[in-house]
Amino acid sequence: MFLKRNITIVTFLILVATLIFSVSIYRSLLSYQSGIKEVNVAERIVEEVFQRRLIADDYVFDNVDRAKEQWFAKQDVIRNLLNQDKSLFDNPTEQQIIVRINEELSSSEAVFRQIVELNEREDSSDTLIDQKTRLASQLSVHSQETFVVASSLADLNNQAAQKDLDRIILLFTSATSSFFIMLLISFWLMRKRADLLEKQFVDIERFKIAVEDSSDQIVMTDPEGIVIYANKMTETNTQYASSETIGRKAGSLWGGLMEKSFYEDMWNTIKNKKEVYIGQLKNRRKNGEEYVADIHIYPILDAAKNVLFFVSIERDITKETNARKEIEQHATDLERINKLMIDRELKMIELKKIIKTLQKNDE
Repeated sequence: MFLKRNITIVTFLILVATLIFSVSIYRSLLSYQSGIKEVNVAERIVEEVFQRRLIADDYVFDNVDRAKEQWFAKQDVIRNLLNQDKSLFDNPTEQQIIVRINEELSSSEAVFRQIVELNEREDSSDTLIDQKTRLASQLSVHSQETFVVASSLADLNNQAAQKDLDRIILLFTSATSSFFIMLLISFWLMRKRADLLEKQFVDIERFKIAVEDSSDQIVMTDPEGIVIYANKMTETNTQYASSETIGRKAGSLWGGLMEKSFYEDMWNTIKNKKEVYIGQLKNRRKNGEEYVADIHIYPILDAAKNVLFFVSIERDITKETNARKEIEQHATDLERINKLMIDRELKMIELKKIIKTLQKNDE
């Protein structure tokens, strides 16, 4: 019972630990998946910022007309990436970086629009060139700052994703180690229980050999009252074959005729008090015939005082009970006859007295 309880506890702990680790790993996987998505978006932003800078150089220095449209298109792509999913970049540090990137985007766009206005003028004076150079320098600074800030966002998310991955690996390693340790403990407990069951099996086999041909009905049950052995006399007394008896409760076969309080007292004695129960009860054979049995039930305990099984020894005392009732009835009849005889004698004595008295009166 002790080993069985421990195996149950270990099994329960394995299930609980598996559930906890599974939930933790699942949550970490979700976090890692979200982190990878953030990393991809952040790296895409860095790439778009870098390409936008190259396009700006083409427009500023080479006055490539199509570069203007490409620059604004890249600007829109970057803004869409920043705002496409509100669940991304949701921690305060990321939010601050997003604000800075948006500020740099606005500043870059303001400078770029000024450059566009200068390019659209039909003027090639030194003053205009100086203005373009100054604005190009400002645009370069803003582009560089945007690139640095966007790179910091990518690095931050890379670090977070790496932490999630490390956590998943740690959880998986811990879960594997814990499961392996609990499995070893469970295996050891099951091995101990198997050894104990093997010993009990040997003891039961020896017990069977000793009681198989006993003149008393001997039944062995588990702690719940399920029959695990019945000797030959059991079949003789109850008319139930062993194949009908094993695996069922005796009370559902030949018992159940006594008052409820009788069985409550019996089970309390053998299961709770763990004491021997001695008494008499009425049973019913398979053919419906009732009989009276003298019963002794012994609880068999292990070293920890847990019930391993019960051994019931019954003797059919129906004939003795009926004979005793007949003797008691004969004794009652003899006592009644004896009383009648004494009454008759007393009446005869009284009658004789009356006759004598009448004779004296006649004289």
